[in-house]
Amino acid sequence: SCFSAALSGRGEIISFLLPAKAGAEWVVREIEAQDGRAFEVHEGKSVDLVIIPAAGAWVWTRTIDGQVQETLST
Repeated sequence: SCFSAALSGRGEIISFLLPAKAGAEWVVREIEAQDGRAFEVHEGKSVDLVIIPAAGAWVWTRTIDGQVQETLST
């Protein structure tokens, strides 16, 4: 599966490549973010939050059942 969102005026495209697996129902939505962009990626009990600031490091956090499992910053 793939999700893309374009940001008008800057020619910027954000794409998520999501594994296609039987029974998986991915939901990707852009959420409000100050000075950047943010996305929630849901599948089952898992929620990934991806924060892409206008300047600085990207941040990705995965929660399962409301508990933080992993965090990565670039």
